[in-house]
Amino acid sequence: MSFSIRFGGNRQPDNYYIDTLAVAKSLPQTFTLRQKADRLNDLDLLTPSGMKWDRLRLANFLRLASKKTTSPITN
Repeated sequence: MSFSIRFGGNRQPDNYYIDTLAVAKSLPQTFTLRQKADRLNDLDLLTPSGMKWDRLRLANFLRLASKKTTSPITN
């Protein structure tokens, strides 16, 4: 899987997106986006553009990353 979507204009290695998405999705579903963003910040994980997470950045990241990872594979 390759992440050709650019988040915030900066390109990170594919493992950054895979790992960050896995961490974000592993957080309890009962957490709000703000709580999830705070947890990512507590873990010293930054956005692809090197900023701290907030609920809007996280929502955009999850939306775009989920679209990319759920796209059907074409042969």
